[in-house]
Amino acid sequence: MCKSIFIRCLLAFVYFGVLTISSTEVIAQTQLAKPSSVTATGGDGYIDLSWSWNTSDTPSGWTLGFQYKLSVGSFTTVNISAGNATARSYRITTMFGDNLTNGTTYTVKLQAVAQNADNTEARESDEVTLTATPNIDAPTGLTATAGDGEVTLSWT
Repeated sequence: MCKSIFIRCLLAFVYFGVLTISSTEVIAQTQLAKPSSVTATGGDGYIDLSWSWNTSDTPSGWTLGFQYKLSVGSFTTVNISAGNATARSYRITTMFGDNLTNGTTYTVKLQAVAQNADNTEARESDEVTLTATPNIDAPTGLTATAGDGEVTLSWT
């Protein structure tokens, strides 16, 4: 849950017979909560991300989004649009402009990000880290038919 703590200190002291009053404000804000129930599932040339988000974890009046980092050595960061943030899912198909490679394991980090209405403050959650490997699904319905010196394979 996202919370803010507001502290106001009023200090009064006398220095050489002069009363001085000083006021200090401190606003300590915690990070956003992490997305929950995060999954990363590999498919044919893609990774599907899905997650859950409790809307009460978004500060009132703030714009919420999610971003991911995808890596095989180096990171790339891509902001997921607000529409996809609402849907709580996103399909990753490229990295650095190239298609994802089947059989390669990618590390995916997902985090929540929020921006206040006047764009003067932003908050991030800790990252949720997963790995996923895009793959072509194995064939199904495989049959072998014996013939004269040959075998015929069929599948769907």
